[in-house]
Amino acid sequence: MGKECEGYSGRQALGIIETRGRAPLIEAVDCAIKAAAVTLKTSYFVGGGLNAVTLAGDVGAMRAALDAAKAAIDRMAAVGQTHLIPRLAPEVWHVIEGSPPIPPQKGPQASAGISSVKNNGEEPGVFYEEELPPGPPAPEKKPRKRRKPKDTSS
Repeated sequence: MGKECEGYSGRQALGIIETRGRAPLIEAVDCAIKAAAVTLKTSYFVGGGLNAVTLAGDVGAMRAALDAAKAAIDRMAAVGQTHLIPRLAPEVWHVIEGSPPIPPQKGPQASAGISSVKNNGEEPGVFYEEELPPGPPAPEKKPRKRRKPKDTSS
């Protein structure tokens, strides 16, 4: 078995809350943390408006927390779901805690001019953007010719 993860015990469960939109996620996470003794681990921007968080805690506490989160999502009439993985293996905890978060993109034009976002291995969680080479120019549009109105007075 792999090295033990910091704070890992065999009874640790992983809870995942995913919603479309940030406001329902914040409401759901707040309700989950207030409902039971669980710890917020990571927050992810999945893409396409989906946001997710992971929670850690005992299996019973996690079940109560995710039930409260699901009730909050339903109360807001939002699109979202919760998922519970009881007694998660320590190797999986390493994957969750070791993976750097996805950097947020700003605005609808955020991906324009960026081919990829990568970590150069220097520091975990530090990302560098690569610029795309300039592409061919956009084709010019020809001006539309206006038709003269027909003379209908005869």
